Amino acid sequence: MTILKVLTSALIIVGAAACTAATANESIVDLIASGQMDKVKALTKKGVSIDTLSNDQTGLMKVAEDGDKTTTEQLLKLGADVNKTNSKNETAVWFATYGGHEDLALALLDKGAKADQVNKDTKECLLHAATKSQLTKLTARLKKLSPQCLSVKNIDGQT
Repeated sequence: MTILKVLTSALIIVGAAACTAATANESIVDLIASGQMDKVKALTKKGVSIDTLSNDQTGLMKVAEDGDKTTTEQLLKLGADVNKTNSKNETAVWFATYGGHEDLALALLDKGAKADQVNKDTKECLLHAATKSQLTKLTARLKKLSPQCLSVKNIDGQT
């Protein structure tokens, strides 16, 4: 019986540790989105990646979509990858663009965000998304940074 209790306790401890690690990875995006940066910093010190994807978004993508420039800057200082992609090949600058946050999208380009990535589903360049969102300064900048996108056709055959 003593061995059985020890083994049971060991399994419970191992299981709890595994659940804690999984929860930490899944919740870092939520913590970032809710502005709990002290907790985010603590998790990254424990080895949780700042670039973890949850619901196909990193924390940086989420705050870029929301237009949160302050948290975006904090994440970049913590080492967030400005060019981390999701399953559609979208990055934080895509989400800033989709959200209509032109100044943030321009700031992400200044921080090294790639301008020429193509969305895997729609086959659109970032330039197309900026044009659709009527972000004129961003559109002008992207035409200079990625002129090859001017001839890329999306899934509907439009440039």
